[in-house]
Amino acid sequence: MAWTFKTQGAIVGCPAIGPEGTVYVASEDAMLYALSPEGQKRWEYKTQGLIKASPVVNQFGQILVADGNGYLHMVNGSGVKTWIFSIVGTAFSATPAISSDNSIYLGNLNARFFGLTDQGKTKW
Repeated sequence: MAWTFKTQGAIVGCPAIGPEGTVYVASEDAMLYALSPEGQKRWEYKTQGLIKASPVVNQFGQILVADGNGYLHMVNGSGVKTWIFSIVGTAFSATPAISSDNSIYLGNLNARFFGLTDQGKTKW
């Protein structure tokens, strides 16, 4: 094993790898972590709830992560929030999907499916 990184919560989803090799890991401690390929923490981003889904990286190097309190976060490659999409009274536990036109698709635990623009606005 080349290296390990300890979070304060369980890691349920898979990591995502950014265009420059950055490893993105989401944890049930409500944090999204960016790690160098050598395992050094570059930054961390706090969400509004525990994370059971995997983060995803779009073609521009932006990271999407859904939390258990109904928030979908778009974070830039420096760990700064770009936008947040919220559905009150629900929870996200699935990994978002990104299409070739950068549309975002995500389901929630209330049996609803969302289509969003790359700016976090509902498509339908």
